[in-house]
Amino acid sequence: MKLEKGLKFIENIDELSAMPAIALDVMGMLNDPFVSVRDIVNKTMLDPAMVSYVLKSCNSPLYGIRSEVTSIPIAVNLLGYTNLKSILMAYFIRNLYRLSGKNEIKVKLWRHSIAVAVFSKNIAQEIHADVDESYVAGLLHDIGKMVLYLDDNLKYEEIIQLVDSGTMNFITAEKKSLEFTHVDTGYFLLEKWKFSQLLKDVVLFHHDPQMFLGKNKIIGLVAFADQLTHVFMEKRFDNLDHFLETLGLKEKDVDKLVETSLPTIEELYNIL
Repeated sequence: MKLEKGLKFIENIDELSAMPAIALDVMGMLNDPFVSVRDIVNKTMLDPAMVSYVLKSCNSPLYGIRSEVTSIPIAVNLLGYTNLKSILMAYFIRNLYRLSGKNEIKVKLWRHSIAVAVFSKNIAQEIHADVDESYVAGLLHDIGKMVLYLDDNLKYEEIIQLVDSGTMNFITAEKKSLEFTHVDTGYFLLEKWKFSQLLKDVVLFHHDPQMFLGKNKIIGLVAFADQLTHVFMEKRFDNLDHFLETLGLKEKDVDKLVETSLPTIEELYNIL
């Protein structure tokens, strides 16, 4: 996919180095198949904020550990590397959402992403997809929105106002105002950061779920998690029937997903 002219600002995205340097190092290590788990753990332990976040997350309802986790090595032993990777990725994305100070829009965008991540994880368990990759994919699906907001706060606030008024959806409003979308932005950002093709495809197709047919089903389940978040967390209307059919789920499965996911999401809203 060729970088569009309007997205050239992504080439300078290293300005996000306002993120703590250790966190940036860890993110790079997570995407490097030749880096050992021990090296990642050792680097993580150099940052007290990161350690605190990992331990809080381990002790949250998301992972269901009965005894309190008190150290990163114990966390790795109990959860395994893939869960540690999910938590560290969440830490990185959370910090991206907080770079320029806490405000209502960033809280709203972050809460949407964490809710989609939890729904994605629980859907994956239901349909036997990769749980950890589904969680990370849900977390990253809308990262383009945050990058566009950081690039031009005022312009993106106008886009959000158009969407909230019911005048148009995000894709239409972004194209009208910017000539490109958060989907394009997120795709090129993940490409710059050398993320997997699957995660890039999730970002690219989560508004066009029919496109996931013949591809990895994680693309479809994240799109479904996005719709579930709209309906049950944000009180917006979305038709869920298409997803039930394509993912092989029934209405009773939706009830179970909501019952399982909502308490965890609400608690994570308070923790994260």
